[in-house]
Order: sequence, then structure tokens, then C-alpha cells
Amino acid sequence: LDATWTQARAMRTRMDALRGIPTWSIPAGPPRARMREQDRAEGLSTIEAIAAALRQLGERAPADALDDVYDTMNATWWQLRHG
Repeated sequence: LDATWTQARAMRTRMDALRGIPTWSIPAGPPRARMREQDRAEGLSTIEAIAAALRQLGERAPADALDDVYDTMNATWWQLRHG
């Protein structure tokens, strides 16, 4: 679903076709640098959530690659913003 986490959760409860789709929780990882504040302390960005889901499915290499992209993106943003 192309939505915020809150919107996606609401869509799942409103749309019959989505109600039967299995879900699982992604555990919060260690604190990381962020470009913006999360609404919840355990909140993840979309790229972090995808990496965590891949890791739960046993796909460690692509998950690590996404984590590397995320870290590079944050470092670049921080450098551009703060010099």
C-alpha cells in the first residue's frame, strides 16, 4: 500500500480485500541517525521496515544492502544540512 503506516492500517480495517492479509510485527532495531523524527520511538522508515522484513525472511544480503543505502543517505543528508 502506498500510504503512511497509519493510513495503511486504516485501509486494512476498512477494505474487505485487505482484511485477510497476514501481518507480522517488525521488532525495533538499534537507534539510528534519522533525517526526521518518528512519531513513535519504535517507528521505522519504509526502507528500514523493508530491510527488517527481508531479514526476517532470511534475506540478509539484500537487507544489509538496504541498510547501507539508508546509512549513506542519512550521512549525506546530515553533511549537506550541517556542513
